[in-house]
Parts: sequence; C-alpha cells; structure tokens
Amino acid sequence: ADGKLTLYAPTDAAFKKLGAAAVKQLATDKAAVRRLVRAHLMGDRYLTKKPPEYKGKELLTLAELDGKELPTLAGSSLKVEKAGAVFRVGGAKIE
Repeated sequence: ADGKLTLYAPTDAAFKKLGAAAVKQLATDKAAVRRLVRAHLMGDRYLTKKPPEYKGKELLTLAELDGKELPTLAGSSLKVEKAGAVFRVGGAKIE
C-alpha cells in the first residue's frame, strides 16, 4: 500500500446498529477488530475533494471514482456513489 491508505471508519450510529453483544465481542476479540478495520481500509488515498494547492494526478477524489468499486484490504470491495453533494462508499454516507 506504500503508506497510502484511506479508512472509511464506521460511525457511532453504525456501531449502535450492531447491538451491544456485537460491540462487546469487538472489545475483546482482536481478530474481529482486525477484520472490521481491513473491511473499511483501502490501499490507496481517496478524498472527497483535492486540496486547492494540490497539482498532482495520483490522488483521486470520490467524484472521479463515482460508480467504481474500491478494493478493501480484506479482499472485498465498496462501491462509490455520488448523489448531488453526498458521497456514499459501500452504501454509507461519507461525512
């Protein structure tokens, strides 16, 4: 991954949807935490927009990736979708 990573971390609301038992398991199961993180971790850098001073081409924005699948470090993929000014990755709204 050359040090270029993007983590789309679940929100507190997403953890609440899991329920108390699942959250408790995550608190005590390092392998489960590792799987969760790798399922939300991309092996490249993706931003909602490029910084104004950025002139390079190797940094992609989510707008440039609309409709594409981003591979995770877990071996799955998450689809990028843009609706107006709202981006979703894997169905989750990016805030």
